[in-house]
Amino acid sequence: MASKSYLILGTVLLLSAMVLQYKSDTQLANNHSSWMLKYNKQYYSVLEQEYRRQVFEQNVKFIEETNQKQNDFVLEINEYADLTSEEFSIQYLHYDHQFSDEQTTKQQIKENNLNQEINWSKYAGSVKNQGQCASYIFQTLDLLDANNKIINNNYNQLSQQDLIDCSSSYGNKGCQGGFVSNTLNYVKDKGLAYEKDYPTTSTSGICKNVQRSFHISNYITISNCEDLIKALTNSTVTVAVDASSWQFYKSGILTQCGTSLNHGALLIGITNDGVWTLKNTWGSSWGEQGFIRLGAGNTCGVCKNGLQQVF
Repeated sequence: MASKSYLILGTVLLLSAMVLQYKSDTQLANNHSSWMLKYNKQYYSVLEQEYRRQVFEQNVKFIEETNQKQNDFVLEINEYADLTSEEFSIQYLHYDHQFSDEQTTKQQIKENNLNQEINWSKYAGSVKNQGQCASYIFQTLDLLDANNKIINNNYNQLSQQDLIDCSSSYGNKGCQGGFVSNTLNYVKDKGLAYEKDYPTTSTSGICKNVQRSFHISNYITISNCEDLIKALTNSTVTVAVDASSWQFYKSGILTQCGTSLNHGALLIGITNDGVWTLKNTWGSSWGEQGFIRLGAGNTCGVCKNGLQQVF
């Protein structure tokens, strides 16, 4: 009689578990449908939608498990939630970097108090969304726009289209990829137009002969954290980072990431305890209104490859 009772109890528990799992799966499927509406996502076929739903559900579970484990930072279900980490890397982390260039100058920065807080956020400008375009263009533009305000008190917006259309002779490939150093060499040699003189279009075009009244004399390279802080006391710095773990970042201080450089961002500040603040290029809906904070030191490889213009 007892064994029969245990059998009945076991069956009830099993059925309950199956019902709960069904409700859970149904809820995840409903969440994906709501997510599709929110981000206006459309798929080419029923098979693709099913695949994306499965990826979405795996990402949701990963986000929830990660948020339960630690409190330094928070992940969220954002517009990239139907992409695997590999797909996200291919689409958004195609960063080309080089550590040295014959035309760069050595670091020549005076000694400063490395424990002071630095915050250039009011000069950072609006957060851009690179979409399928390589980040080096936006990195360079963010750097020069911000530092033109800080150092020259010039708030005229520089031309993104000029960089896309005209820096190919320096080794860049428009939105397909390029180097920040190549782009800075172009600006050093040719100058750069302002947006009003060379307006941005939706596609790459033929390089135009316009007035290029913005100039830099050179740029410096930075490869360690101490020099990075010194450079940051003068103005913002564009840096290469490992953004493999940034896909679902929402807020807080990110401390879990590698150092294999695959993305670029603008370093705009550091706190007294060494926490970095960076401006990203994935739109203002990502992260902390388009910004991210990283733990002290060489977190995400932030200190390994920095560049800063010299006027």
